[in-house]
Amino acid sequence: MDTPWQAFYEPEVPRTIVYPREALHEMLERTAQKYGDKLAVKLILRYLGPIRLGGTMTYRQLLEHVNRFAAALHALGVRKGDRVALMLPNLPQFVIAFFGALKIGAIVVNTNPTYTAREIEHQFADAGCETVVILSGFYDKLKEVQDHTQVKRVIIADVPDYVPAPFNALVKRTVKKHGQMVDVPLGNGIYSFTQLVAQHPEAPPRVDIDPDQVALFQYTGGTTGVPKAAMLTHYNLVANTLQVRNWMQTLEEGKERMM
Repeated sequence: MDTPWQAFYEPEVPRTIVYPREALHEMLERTAQKYGDKLAVKLILRYLGPIRLGGTMTYRQLLEHVNRFAAALHALGVRKGDRVALMLPNLPQFVIAFFGALKIGAIVVNTNPTYTAREIEHQFADAGCETVVILSGFYDKLKEVQDHTQVKRVIIADVPDYVPAPFNALVKRTVKKHGQMVDVPLGNGIYSFTQLVAQHPEAPPRVDIDPDQVALFQYTGGTTGVPKAAMLTHYNLVANTLQVRNWMQTLEEGKERMM
């Protein structure tokens, strides 16, 4: 049966879609099998005026790093239903950590990287986060309030991590100058993102995940008080991905990248 809003659909947009009952990370696995050599992630840094530096990853490379990070999280004790906060800007580590956490059944807690210490404390305590993936330049804010949260694992990422040599040295000097990269001593529950990925095999344990399981806590802007977590399931996110794909009929499969 047609509904009034369908009159405003573009002619090519389908009126209904059949949504598969699958976990979100299964879409990545299928894409990596089909388009393994295609570009999946492209990092562009604008610290150096007109010079654009960054790095790229294919879908095959991305899936490998996702699997290694998932195995690392599991080795650290992260289990199904545990909360993993991501407090990162737009970096490859965000994509890797997002899918890596989902793959072992954890719940991702998206965290605004510009939050103050007080805002971090509320969100991490509210979500019950025990693991945080964070840019080193933001670590001091977390350290200020960590004792008031359940956080016991901190994974440090840095902007130059996925910038190829020799440019990574230049990027490192520049981001340190901007205060977005600082030296954080490892140990006592603090880990290096790149070391974890390098040290663990591309074979995370298989975890059975129901599509109706919560995948993400996406916090609101808090316009009526403190931010509140919208609980999104794997099925929600799979459906939303397919809705966007079907609404944009001009996209060429295997050639497009979106943020």
